[in-house]
Parts: sequence; C-alpha cells; structure tokens
Amino acid sequence: MISSIGFDEPKTTTMTSFETLIKKKSNDVAPYTKELVKKDKENGIQQLQLIKFDGNAFVDISKIETIEKQLDFIKNNINLFVDYNGFVLEKHVDFKKFSKCTYTNFAFLVNGLVIIDKLLESILHSRVTNFLNSVISLYGITSGVLEGSGSPSIVLNENSCQQPDGSLCRLRQPPLIPNDNLLLVHEVNFKSKSIGQSLQKCIRYFAKPSINIVILIQIHDRDVSAGGIYKAIAIVFQRNVSTIDPTSIISFGSQQLTIGDINQYNRLSHNNTPITGTLHNTLNLNNIQNNPIYMITITPPSLFLNTPLPVGMAPFVIDLFNVKQVIDRIPIFSATY
Repeated sequence: MISSIGFDEPKTTTMTSFETLIKKKSNDVAPYTKELVKKDKENGIQQLQLIKFDGNAFVDISKIETIEKQLDFIKNNINLFVDYNGFVLEKHVDFKKFSKCTYTNFAFLVNGLVIIDKLLESILHSRVTNFLNSVISLYGITSGVLEGSGSPSIVLNENSCQQPDGSLCRLRQPPLIPNDNLLLVHEVNFKSKSIGQSLQKCIRYFAKPSINIVILIQIHDRDVSAGGIYKAIAIVFQRNVSTIDPTSIISFGSQQLTIGDINQYNRLSHNNTPITGTLHNTLNLNNIQNNPIYMITITPPSLFLNTPLPVGMAPFVIDLFNVKQVIDRIPIFSATY
C-alpha cells in the first residue's frame, strides 16, 4: 500500500520520494541481465545473497550501504520482483527498532528481516481495499460493539510485524472487554506477492491471539488474449477450524480457474479446502447479488471466538458479486501493485 516512499538522508532530514529517485541515474549498481537472473535462479545470487523462508526467496540487499543506493538497485533490477518475492533491506531488526523507522510505511518485518515487496499502489488495489473497508466499517457501526480499524501495524512477535489492508476491531467495554481487540484482518493482493507468499502472510496473523478471521482477495491480471477477462479468488481462514489451511477458496472473477490453478490451490492448502465458484468444469456465473455460492459469511461465534459473544449479533457478510463489480469498473489493470 505505497503511493510514495521516503527516507531520511544520512546527513539531512530531507525526505526523497521514490518517484524522484527512480529518475536518477546511478553507476553504483548495474542492472542484472536476463541471463544473470536465470543463472541466479539456478545457483543463487552471486553478487548478493538469496534468503529463503516460508518456501519463498528474497534478495538480500542489506549490504548496500545507503537507502538511496538500495532504491537505485531496486530501480535497476525491478524485474527481480517477478523472479523473487521482495528485497531484504535490513537484517536482525526487532519491532522496537522497526517502529522507529520510515520502513513501516512500505515494508514489513518478519523473522527480523525488513522486506519491501511492492513500490507503488495500483488503482485496482486501492479501490478493492477501500470497498472492503467500507463493508467492514458499516458492519462495525451497525453492531455497536465493533469498529473498522484500518491498517494498523500488528506486532506478531518480537521480530515480526505486518500491516493488513484492513481490519475489524472489538471496542473496549470495561470491565468485560478491557482493551480493543483485533478480530479480523484482510489482505488484497494483485502482483506484489506470489500466491504462496500471500497465504503464508495470512497464516502469520494468527500469531496474534485475538485475530480469528483472515480474508485474502487474490486478483490476477486481465487475460488480453481472452477479451480481458480475469481470475479473482477469495480465501478465508478461520481460527476455530484451522490456522494453517483455509476454510474456503472461492473463485469469483470473470475467468474460470483451470485444472492447473485448482491443483496449485489444492497443493497450497494441503487438499484440505473446498474450491468453489467459477471453475473450468462448472457453469456458475457471478452475475447476480446474494448468490450463496459467492458469499463470504462469518458467523458471530467464529468472529468472537474466545471472547464474550454480544447478544443479537448478525453474521459478517461479503458479497463477492459486489467486489467483482468494483474490479469490473477498472478497464485496464495497472502494471503496479
């Protein structure tokens, strides 16, 4: 969720935008060629280092001396966003240090690694995120005991911190509920992460005991060869069922999931999650509101797990037809994230 990013210069407090830096020419770091990228994928980064965790690879650029040179490296090697899953800017960082840096505006902290995995926010990501947050906000206001809480920095442990695209929080109600509690978070992913990395990020949220629901909206690019149709998938995790595998995977875009797509999601969910919706072997169309096939419904007991359940709470519902309408109104998906 980055529209622009800035850093303190070593000897000044001037903030420099990424848009300015990307126009600068730098001889400090040369771009990787396609041949070198291919070689790196086979042998690991020679000039730098490849860090792997959660089954994903990240390019370590922490040894590049200054933030400006790190950004120049990213600019010159932007294609590595496709080949890898982000750049490690700094290592051995705890939350206390992370919270005092401008890193928090554009990066996340996991296992003591500060990682940047996107540079600019696309209109697609922004509009879908805003729509979901409006649904959350309305539900919170209607309930009287909940509130949409935006994109807070969520401390998962001493060395890990993530920011969701939106969240739902239970309001303080002393003495029964002494503190605000995050109950639900959501992520919208277009191009900034692989599907596997997105799922791992969702799973990590369960390190915070109060979070009971995690929702991921995964959007694929428009298929120009097929008239601009696209795949979109909603993935729901519920703590009371599993903190490792999703409880549901719903294909709701204008393009059907292929056998290969289904196999990939089955593999990532350990074959424990039903895959429904717009599939290669169904005639389901996401073209009307309130179609049960395309509804995410979270019951109050699942949402308020391990916390007192308010009387008369309605389920939390997202109609994926409405999400699809938001996406449909964007004719050309941006090349950004």
